[in-house]
Amino acid sequence: MTKKYSSRKELKSLAMKFTEKNRFDDASRERFLIEVDRLKSSGNLSDRDILVIAFQRLQNK
Repeated sequence: MTKKYSSRKELKSLAMKFTEKNRFDDASRERFLIEVDRLKSSGNLSDRDILVIAFQRLQNK
């Protein structure tokens, strides 16, 4: 399976779709998007890994 590395804009769009599908409230959506942005800035994680890690961190808070 190949890893997908999107631009920041494309990844934010994916993250928004993820939050809509999972019915996040506004506060959770905001925290999730911030976490996605931090993870994207921090290194070479795939889109999938970024979304999974951001979701896990949101669940742990």
